[in-house]
Amino acid sequence: GLMNWRINGFSSVDGQGAATDAEFDAALALVMAYYQFGDEKYLTDARELLAKVRQHEIAANNLHKPGDSWDSEKNPSYISPAAFEIFKEVETDQAAKDKWDAVIAANYTLLRNNQHNTTGLWSDWCTAAGVQTRGEFSYDAIRTPWRLAWANAWYGHADAKTMLGNLDSRWLHDKAATAIRDGINYSTGAMSGWSNSSFVGPLMNALSYTSSNQAKMDTYWTRLMSFNNEPYYSQALQIMTGLLGSGNMPNLKALEENGTSSVARNNVNVAGATGRTPAVSVRGRVLNVTGTNNTPMAVRLVNVQGKTVARFTASGAGQFSIARIPAGRYIVETRVAGKRVGSSAVVVR
Repeated sequence: GLMNWRINGFSSVDGQGAATDAEFDAALALVMAYYQFGDEKYLTDARELLAKVRQHEIAANNLHKPGDSWDSEKNPSYISPAAFEIFKEVETDQAAKDKWDAVIAANYTLLRNNQHNTTGLWSDWCTAAGVQTRGEFSYDAIRTPWRLAWANAWYGHADAKTMLGNLDSRWLHDKAATAIRDGINYSTGAMSGWSNSSFVGPLMNALSYTSSNQAKMDTYWTRLMSFNNEPYYSQALQIMTGLLGSGNMPNLKALEENGTSSVARNNVNVAGATGRTPAVSVRGRVLNVTGTNNTPMAVRLVNVQGKTVARFTASGAGQFSIARIPAGRYIVETRVAGKRVGSSAVVVR
């Protein structure tokens, strides 16, 4: 029930066996698709895939296996704590939920053990005890800070925040965005290669563990957006790290209060409110919401962790003070008669 890790279009298999990071990411995408579009089939497919993952790609000691057919070493960059939290929430069996708790704990231990005491970096591959086996802080390992920043953004994991802080204090703190190169030595932090999105993006995400890094993170953002026509891997990481860094990768499940899915609809027709999706904007410290006709609306301001930070009501339109809201990126959700009719991203400065 798992996919071979490398295929030649639809014609042949070039690499036999499954790769566990692909299953983690595909299962998460299916869950997010369910909360984005509301089609139950996405959630059903996700649960079926997760059953196969637990059966074939999680070891008895709760560490991830790198694939369905081998387990001689581990890849720290495969570990996706935010995804594991989602899996725990959507699994229906309590034993499966408990399993994901154990997976989170065991794999965070692996990440802590693999993080270098001097550089704060991770290696491409390691033993189950976290000891480097092969590879430096290269094109596998570079995904680790992105996944940790993701776990911190969605769930505020203390382990993730601590390890990102270690990376920053031990190595990243004095590195300008324009200085970042690939070919980074795991033990010394020396860089020997070329600059690209694969390395600038995840290291930009790593800086997000504290708001005091905002100015530096901005310079990394500028550098990340300057790259063009890169190979597919760098392009993919440019998009994904850019989405996370700009606050445009919210936990769609956490945004749903009632466990069902709906998204912003054009042509709203809810409880007599007919028209366009409500318009939302922020000017200074004022949130402006323009609704449809004079229909009462419930307005909710949600941070990137899915937590509600403010609620308002409006009748057709409204202006609301957000003077006490911390600067950052938020989702503004509007509902009419309990049904979501709009969902917009805003930045509070």
